[in-house]
Amino acid sequence: MQKEKNTEVVASYYVGIDVGTSSVRAALVDQSGVVVDRAEEALDIWEPQPDHYEQSSNNIWTACCAVTRKVAQSVGSGRIRGLGFDATCSLVVLDKQLQPLAVNAEGDHNRNVIMWMDHRAGSQVERINRTNHGVLRYVGGVMSVEMQPPKLLWLKENLGPECWNKAGHFFDLPDYLSWKATGDLTRYACIACFTY
Repeated sequence: MQKEKNTEVVASYYVGIDVGTSSVRAALVDQSGVVVDRAEEALDIWEPQPDHYEQSSNNIWTACCAVTRKVAQSVGSGRIRGLGFDATCSLVVLDKQLQPLAVNAEGDHNRNVIMWMDHRAGSQVERINRTNHGVLRYVGGVMSVEMQPPKLLWLKENLGPECWNKAGHFFDLPDYLSWKATGDLTRYACIACFTY
């Protein structure tokens, strides 16, 4: 007598994590694309002076983990087959030991993210655009103050000894999240298409 095999199909699920301006949201999606659960966590935002908006990469990552745990518990983590991130194009700064590095004059290392909506680099972006450099054609002819190069130039010119000289890694937020999830420092090749 031949034993019958168990042919029960175990459903697979996927978690999509979206880091927005003020919260992190996760959706648990089944293999048919149906959203079966959702979770959301608020994020901290600092505005130490006008047009300066900062966040904490630790706060963002903690919120990502919390929403993922919340949605995964409804089906069990063993049934999760994939995880994906989407995020604002904020700039995350880490030192050479991969620890948060302050992006502010106060030296608060917890605040190591310059948010997408931060406009502190207004004069830097004007100077960049005045160059009419050929690379600008790849971003529509002009850079926005919300892109990474003006923010990087601002850090170099305003926080050279405190930040720029001590920095080990500058991440676009989606790249930071991928690194935290995998430990791989590979950067997303197409991130430029999301920065304007």
